[in-house]
Amino acid sequence: MFRKIRKNIIIFFFKTLESFIFNHKIIHEPTHKLKIKYYSQHSPSVSHYWQPRICALACINMIFSIKNNDTNLNKLISLGIKYNGYNTKTDKGWYHMALVNILSQHKFKAKITKILTLNKIINVLSSQKIIIASVKSNNNIDHMILITSFEINKNKRLAKLYLFDPLKPNPTNNNEPIKLSFQKFLKISNYRGVIVD
Repeated sequence: MFRKIRKNIIIFFFKTLESFIFNHKIIHEPTHKLKIKYYSQHSPSVSHYWQPRICALACINMIFSIKNNDTNLNKLISLGIKYNGYNTKTDKGWYHMALVNILSQHKFKAKITKILTLNKIINVLSSQKIIIASVKSNNNIDHMILITSFEINKNKRLAKLYLFDPLKPNPTNNNEPIKLSFQKFLKISNYRGVIVD
């Protein structure tokens, strides 16, 4: 109980602090333009039980598509269960260590970050890496999205994050990222995730 209260205090602190002071100049936007194939967690090939539960694995499959190694989502579910990534008894997951193990098995370097601030996101994306970020969905359930890049405005300030959301594709083109303002991102962020190189 104490850990959950402490976590919520830390998240509240970062959300408040970043929304007021995140205003520093960014020297340049990321130069990498990744070709990513969009995967929905509501794929018809996946059972109805797993569809609302595989956002993280859909993100991983999108990462695999960068190297044309994308696979069947059901195979990723089996692999995730093998790594104890989802507890079906408590209906909790995906554990970030299992995601790191799946990515590592497929030759991606990955590490968990427990405090994922906007500043860290900018530094990670600027160094040609991407992020599976933990957020809250519209109905306040834990969810994961894939952040791939960002955009700055004419004043060299952060304007938008580019991301893929396994719950909702870009309405104009599935394989194009959604653009989300950093203010909106702060409202849904859980401030943790997996950094992928």
